[in-house]
Amino acid sequence: MVPAQVTDDDYRLTVRKFQSVARRMIQGRDRDLKALDLTSIQADALVFFDGRPNCQINDLRDHLEVTHQAACGLVDRMRSKGLLDVAVSEEDARARTVSLSENGRRVCDELKAKGSDAGHRSLGCLSPEELIALSDMLDRIADYTASPAPDGHPADD
Repeated sequence: MVPAQVTDDDYRLTVRKFQSVARRMIQGRDRDLKALDLTSIQADALVFFDGRPNCQINDLRDHLEVTHQAACGLVDRMRSKGLLDVAVSEEDARARTVSLSENGRRVCDELKAKGSDAGHRSLGCLSPEELIALSDMLDRIADYTASPAPDGHPADD
């Protein structure tokens, strides 16, 4: 048996399908976030702090891969919305620790519930085995696109 050959057209078609599904998923997420009065990066920050109480802003900066200034601004905006509590670190008075406020916890729980619902709507057509295989493939793609291409730029540029 001759192995199947993957053509450039096959790659392009697959990428377009992937982008189309991703676009629909992002549009659904944006609708859910608008109802919660959150931006996408604020939602990512809420979920980050959900499992990491009393984390420092530098940890958020590294997780989101943004500048320190951007992470500080994000935390300040979320604090003014009543989603985060910020305190001086007990270990280092120069650092601030960040945790979800009571309101932030409520919003985060609602965000996770909406995310689970969206996940079931988007991926409910897959068997458990297919879902695990898809997750593994997405991990491989993420790792591959995060590594530098031969020209020194990230593979997804």
